[in-house]
Amino acid sequence: GCAVWDPDRARVVAVGGRDLGGPLAPETVELDPATGEWTIVEAPSSPPGSIGCAIARASSTGTIYLFGGAGDDGFDGGTYRYDPEAPAWVELDVAGPSPRHDAVIREAPAGSLVLKVGNMAFNYYF
Repeated sequence: GCAVWDPDRARVVAVGGRDLGGPLAPETVELDPATGEWTIVEAPSSPPGSIGCAIARASSTGTIYLFGGAGDDGFDGGTYRYDPEAPAWVELDVAGPSPRHDAVIREAPAGSLVLKVGNMAFNYYF
C-alpha cells in the first residue's frame, strides 16, 4: 500500500496494502492521529493498485496524487487525484510510464511532483 500525510486536514491517507494472505481490497482509509482512529473512506472506488503504489501531496495545491501499484489483476499504470471532500478518486487522462509498482513520488523544489522509477524520472506538473 501507500500513505501520505495531509496537513490541511491533519490526516494520514492510506490506500491498499497486503497481509499474509496477499493483496487487500483496494480501499482508502484515513487515520486521525489526534484520536488514533482509522476510518474507511466511503468512496465509490479506490485505485486498483493496492501494493507498492506511489503517493504524494503537492504542497502548492494541497492535492494528493497516486500512481501505479499492483493487485490481483496485475500492475496498474493509472494516475489518480484524491478529492477528500467528495470523497472520491479520479483517474486522470495523462500520459505516463508503463504500469509498475514500487515507484516513488516526491515533490521537486519547483513544486512539481517527480515520479522516480529506477534510473528514469518523469516530471509531471500538477
